Amino acid sequence: MRRLIGYSNRLGGGFTLIELLIVIAIILILIAIALPNFLEAQLRARLTNTRACLRMYQTANEAYYTDYNIHAPDVDGGETDKTTRRSWQGVIQGHYGVRCSGSEICTYLLFTTPIRYIRDLCYDPFLEPRNDPTAGKDYSLPEYTTYRSGSPQREAWGNQFGLRYIFLSRGPDLDMDANGYDTLWLNLAKHLHHTTGNPVIYSPTNGSKSSGDLVTSNRGIEGP
Repeated sequence: MRRLIGYSNRLGGGFTLIELLIVIAIILILIAIALPNFLEAQLRARLTNTRACLRMYQTANEAYYTDYNIHAPDVDGGETDKTTRRSWQGVIQGHYGVRCSGSEICTYLLFTTPIRYIRDLCYDPFLEPRNDPTAGKDYSLPEYTTYRSGSPQREAWGNQFGLRYIFLSRGPDLDMDANGYDTLWLNLAKHLHHTTGNPVIYSPTNGSKSSGDLVTSNRGIEGP
């Protein structure tokens, strides 16, 4: 009977401290191995979603051009109607009864009303959809600008090199890496993807978290 009781007690015994420490160490090692892969997968998914979002807007803008013989104007960038000389922002705000407030929303309304070129707006996957402090705007829509919304030199470059508009995401580093839209325009027009040694256009050359902006234009996805 004593032997049976002793045997039973050993079966019901718990882990020793050393065994618990070994188990915890194995779990921590597995987490350390799996976590970077998980974060990398998340980043790759955001990059894929960003490119799909920008490509969708490019398709919508080309359809808009087919119907109106003009690409969507940069409403919040101060672009004017070349025929009437009126500010596009004034036209859109008066027609739709909205406040543009520099958030790009008035430009993107052109893709949904009155003709629904896209079903739903997509936002920059690297930012919160609304009121992200990094974006500094009510809506974190991709940046949009055209060759007619900047300096006369930008319009000249647009005509010379066939670059009409761009949709831009800040990319993984959340910075606008070009030093102003005119500089970005010149670099894109001449297919220069770096300026002063820094990448303007995103490329995962040094890993998925490389700096640079993701840009799609009327020419397609820009980049090396």
